Amino acid sequence: MLEKFADDERLEQMAADKRRRKQMEHRRAVEELVVDRRRRFEEERAAEQAEMRSDAEREQAVREIVENE
Repeated sequence: MLEKFADDERLEQMAADKRRRKQMEHRRAVEELVVDRRRRFEEERAAEQAEMRSDAEREQAVREIVENE
């Protein structure tokens, strides 16, 4: 009987370990997604800012040309 309990305990422990590993794997995957999303957002934001700066410089150049004429 004790052998059966020991066996059951070992199986439960193995199942708990497997469940914990799966949870950690899932957490890592979610964290990677969050980091990737954050990185993409920052890249898009930087691109938008660069485009806005470029537009402002272009407008300034047009204004200078118009003023000089």
